[in-house]
Amino acid sequence: MSAIDSQRFKALEQEWEIRFDFNAICEIEERTGEKFMIVAAPLLALVEIGEIGNEASMLSIAQRVDFANIRQLLFWALEGAHPDVEIRTAGTIVQAIGLPRAVEVIAKAIARALPTGGGEPEGTPNPPKKAQRKPRRKAAKAG
Repeated sequence: MSAIDSQRFKALEQEWEIRFDFNAICEIEERTGEKFMIVAAPLLALVEIGEIGNEASMLSIAQRVDFANIRQLLFWALEGAHPDVEIRTAGTIVQAIGLPRAVEVIAKAIARALPTGGGEPEGTPNPPKKAQRKPRRKAAKAG
């Protein structure tokens, strides 16, 4: 896991790392029975990437989010780097860094987990070919 894929921050006198890597996303889906984007949607619906880092926007967003969703998302994101973390610790971290900062950190981690759609995949495209009709042969007349 590269530093680009994770989000680091300090809280409770220690450095924390969060990330939504492939395994974390799969575990979230298995635990909830929902697609990852459905679970993350309540937060993502409020956050546009341009708003991240804008303190006024983050404060406004933090006032409209579900607190339990923020704590749960932070907990799941912490588990990859901190397997012994408890959900109550995630709540204590939110309290320590503040809700706007917690929303920002989680939103950045989600954004880093999502594909960017940066163009064509490597290799030569191989689109399916059109089916070509073979000319029909006329049946031979009996005669």
